[in-house]
Amino acid sequence: MYSTTTGLKAPNECTECPKGFQQLSKVTTACLECSRGKFIDEKGSTECLDCPAGKWSNDNKVGFEETQCKFCPTGKNSTASGITTDCSVCPGGMYADEEGTDFCKKCDMGQFNLNDNKIINHKQCNPCPLDQTSHRGSTYCYRCATGMFFNTSNPDQPCEACPKGYKGIDLIDGVMCMSCDPGQYQSEKGKPYCLPCVPGEKGTSSRNSCVGCPVGRFTNETKQVKCTRCPQSDFTAGTGSTFCQSCSPGTAGAGCVNCLQGTYRGLMIVQIFAVHALLDFTTIVQNKHFALVVYREDMQVTNHNLHVIPVHQV
Repeated sequence: MYSTTTGLKAPNECTECPKGFQQLSKVTTACLECSRGKFIDEKGSTECLDCPAGKWSNDNKVGFEETQCKFCPTGKNSTASGITTDCSVCPGGMYADEEGTDFCKKCDMGQFNLNDNKIINHKQCNPCPLDQTSHRGSTYCYRCATGMFFNTSNPDQPCEACPKGYKGIDLIDGVMCMSCDPGQYQSEKGKPYCLPCVPGEKGTSSRNSCVGCPVGRFTNETKQVKCTRCPQSDFTAGTGSTFCQSCSPGTAGAGCVNCLQGTYRGLMIVQIFAVHALLDFTTIVQNKHFALVVYREDMQVTNHNLHVIPVHQV
């Protein structure tokens, strides 16, 4: 309140400052206009108010209402109150699609805005090319590297490493992850290739590792999905073998243990044939499972002259 008259008897005889004016001290003969970026919408106010964030004014006298503060246009914002200069253009990767905003929004994943200070480019965001993407609030687009894939559920990091057991492949419109082929594996994330299981190993259903063949089985080639059982009475030295070994006569099984009492191993099945030929007694090994004994018809075969060939390989 103020007064230009002397001799007043009571404070209520003073005059209220009108809207748009303020009284900064108790004893005054006049009210002052609000400065730039400020307003007063009530009579008798002692202090002008700032134009709120999202609005601004460069007039010496804004007026009597907040509505007379100017709205920031689309593409611009003001984050502070009492702004006396024009609002700021949204920074790169951000936009303002409404008037009077006090903050700029981040461009969504798959969109971008340059940091060019041009209001026309910050009223909305630009879409990335089909084979590219961007993280939220980005100033550029990019293609996910081979070994990565486009993850729409993570807008701040849309390119994510392919999981274990997968490899990344390039496509015309981007990249993707593909499961390793049977007999191959990948034990690390984000790789553009798979590795073959080596001899002595087989692939797993998870495709993130290979496992050694168990005792009694083997593989002698790469990219195998199962191990081959050793022939009967053969064995392997341990797990992860690439070949089988034969037990010596008198032993059998894993580790080639001695035959139990009353059992044997190591003699071939003998087949004896009589032929009409003037041949001396001879023994011919047909294969590793039996022997072929040939003798003359007029020759007597006894245990003394029948020689049985031991089996060295089964």
